Amino acid sequence: VREDLKRLIEDADILSEAALSGNLSVRADASQHHGDFRKIILGFNNTLDAVIDPLQEAALQVKNSSLGRLDMELNATYNGDFAELKQCLDHLSLTIKSIINSAATVKKEHDFGNIDSTIDSHEFKGDFGIMANNINQLVSSHIALQSRVVAVVQHYAKGDFSVDMERLPGKKEQITAAVDGVKASLFSIQSEITSLANSALAGQLSARANTSKFDYSFKDMLVGINATLDAIIDPLNVAAGYVERIAHGDIPQKITDHYEGDFNNIKNNLNLCFDAVNALIEDTHMLSNAALGGHIQTRILKRLLRALIQLWKLL
Repeated sequence: VREDLKRLIEDADILSEAALSGNLSVRADASQHHGDFRKIILGFNNTLDAVIDPLQEAALQVKNSSLGRLDMELNATYNGDFAELKQCLDHLSLTIKSIINSAATVKKEHDFGNIDSTIDSHEFKGDFGIMANNINQLVSSHIALQSRVVAVVQHYAKGDFSVDMERLPGKKEQITAAVDGVKASLFSIQSEITSLANSALAGQLSARANTSKFDYSFKDMLVGINATLDAIIDPLNVAAGYVERIAHGDIPQKITDHYEGDFNNIKNNLNLCFDAVNALIEDTHMLSNAALGGHIQTRILKRLLRALIQLWKLL
C-alpha cells in the first residue's frame, strides 16, 4: 500500500508540475495503479481533459480570430463556466464580424457617392465603439479635406486667386503643392493674357504669349491665342502697308490673295479703293490734257467729281 501511495503522490506531482509549466497534454499512466488508486488517477486525468480541452479549443479560436479566420467557431457543447466561455468567444467573433460588415457597408455607400455614410459607433461597446468612432473621424477628416480642396479650386475656376490652400502636414503636403501648382499655372496664364491685352492697347501688335513656359492644354490654349492674333494682325498689316503706299502715291496692283470672312471684305474694299484712285488719276490726267488743249467739258468735271465722291466714301 505504501508503494502504491508513493506512486500516486509521484504521479500527482508530475501532473501538477506539468500543468504549472504549461504542458497541458501530460497525463498520468493509470495502468501503473490498482483499485481505488487507479480510480483516483483516472479522475485526475478526466478532470484535466474536462478543463484543458475547452481551454485549448478556446485558445485555437482566439488564435484564428487574431489571424482573421472568423468562420471558426466552437462546435462542442460545454457546461457551466465553459459554456459561458464559449458564449463569450462566439460573441467576440460576431462583434468583430459586425465591425467588418459595417465598414464594408460604409465603403459601398462611399463608392455610390454617399460620402456622409458612417459606422453606427453606438452599436458597439467599449473599445470596439471607440474603434468605430475613430474610423468615422478618419473618414470625416478625409471628407473635410476633399471638400476644402474642391472649395479652393472652385475659387480658381472663377478666376479668384485670393484664396490659398492650407499648409498640410506630412504626406498631405503633396495636396497643398498640387493645389498651389494649379493656382500658379492659372495665374501665369492670366499674366500672359493680360500682357497681350496691354500690348494691344499700347499698339504693340507684334507681342505674343510665351508658350515655352506651359505644357499640354495650357500651351495649346496660348498657341491658339497667338495664332488668332496672327490671323487678325497679319491682314491688317497688309492693309496698312497698301494704304501707306497709296498715301505716298504708289498705287498697288489689286490684291489677289484669298482671305476668309470679314478680311476678304477688307480686301475687296481695298481693291475698290485702288480702282477709284486709279480712275481719279486717269480722270485728272484727262482733265489736265483737256485743259492744256483748251477742251474743258462739263462731263469731264462731273466724272472727276464722281470719282472723288466714290473715293471719299471708301475712305
